[in-house]
Amino acid sequence: MSGIWRHTQHIAKRNVPNRSLSLGRGCTLAITLLVCLLAAALASDAATITVNTISDELNADGDCSLREAIRSANTDTPVDGCGGGRGPDEIRFAPGVVPETFTITLAGADEDSAETGDLDITDDLIITGAGAADTVIDGNQLDRVFHVIGPVTVELNGLTIQNGQTQSGGGIRSEAVEGGAGFSMLKITQSMIRDNTASNDGGGINIKPGNKLELTDSRVLNNSAGDDGGGIEAEAGSDITIADSTFTDNTASRGGGIDNEGGITVTDSLVSENEATDDGGGIRNEEAADRNSPTSSRLTILNSTIRENTAHNRGGGIRNENEGTVIIMNSIRSMVTPLPTMGIGTAGVVSIIAAT
Repeated sequence: MSGIWRHTQHIAKRNVPNRSLSLGRGCTLAITLLVCLLAAALASDAATITVNTISDELNADGDCSLREAIRSANTDTPVDGCGGGRGPDEIRFAPGVVPETFTITLAGADEDSAETGDLDITDDLIITGAGAADTVIDGNQLDRVFHVIGPVTVELNGLTIQNGQTQSGGGIRSEAVEGGAGFSMLKITQSMIRDNTASNDGGGINIKPGNKLELTDSRVLNNSAGDDGGGIEAEAGSDITIADSTFTDNTASRGGGIDNEGGITVTDSLVSENEATDDGGGIRNEEAADRNSPTSSRLTILNSTIRENTAHNRGGGIRNENEGTVIIMNSIRSMVTPLPTMGIGTAGVVSIIAAT
């Protein structure tokens, strides 16, 4: 890097004519040559790691399992047959191993190095599958499937994440490193989160305080939580964007489809046939412990449909609790509840604009 820096300084001191010279994607020599060279140097540090076995293993037999690929990306060193990661890496799957199910078989929870149990991600990473139908990551009910430990940016594309089981975040849990600073950004695209279980919160996904999630063009279905958030549990101070996605057949005590203490925006999505044994069949927007956070207890629903959800207590479609704010715009509300609450049970603020 120091050689690039000295060479760039030398170029910048030359008498360069005052005109734009196109480099790559529109970089100009007169203004942004240094930025482009540095960006190219950083990009060259990224590695593509290819998974070529369906086995869940961490050994030295010469191939590259998904666990070994994640370990390689986390540590930036070669692991078994996986080439060493370099900075923000991408994991892909060899044509010979997809379509297939990758099942976690190395038992052992409560460690954060991806050695056993769930697949712990501790460095920036993209995992790109061959499509949700063809690349299935199965937790085998031994542990959750993915554990994202920040500060990192993680993208999961074209995957099915299923059969995870743990206390919180049955499919995925995203959080900051314990005792450390910095939060995670998790992006999930064209994926399916299904059949995961949490004994406490977040059957499908649990987003801890301060962390972010972008869920796009995905399905969250048939997940369950013993307490809050069958599909997703968004804790206080978290920030979640959901677009073009579907939540169906999720169950929990509260917030069958989604339980929110943070900030959630739902756009062009469907929340349908979810169930809560207590409040908020489709969504519960609960009072956050940290009311001072700008994202606490804020739910915005745009151009979406919430229908045929059930609560055994309050708010078949939506339960909005004290201090919570819900904004519904251009959305369809057809909500089921055994109590006469018209589908919305609220003790906070609800604004409905052009909804039916």
